[in-house]
Amino acid sequence: GLNIQSPWGELILSGKKSIETRGYPIAKHYIGQEIALIETGRPEKGLPTAVIGTVRFRRCWKYPSKDRWLEDFPKHLVDAKHSRFSFLATKVKWAWEVEVICRFDEPVAPPKRRGIVYAKSVRIDR
Repeated sequence: GLNIQSPWGELILSGKKSIETRGYPIAKHYIGQEIALIETGRPEKGLPTAVIGTVRFRRCWKYPSKDRWLEDFPKHLVDAKHSRFSFLATKVKWAWEVEVICRFDEPVAPPKRRGIVYAKSVRIDR
């Protein structure tokens, strides 16, 4: 699955966050594939790392400038002063456009296999 820290996973599943930003592009063969969304860093909720739903990405592009990244704030919701995820001139920032989301009724334990896992290849009772 795709690991994503809290609160970003919930923001994607709510539809409020329609662009995931990363320091690398999504591999082309993952575009259009349903991927398990694994939310990490959930101690404030008293919950372990868990699969909270699935996501499919429509496309991916590289931000050409900080200004362009700032324009997309309503879509990615990453504050310009965020200590870990803000835009840095020394690092490339990629946009992964969310196409489809599916929220699970209850979070489930993540698969043991590491890396991106197609949702259809893992049995997850929803």
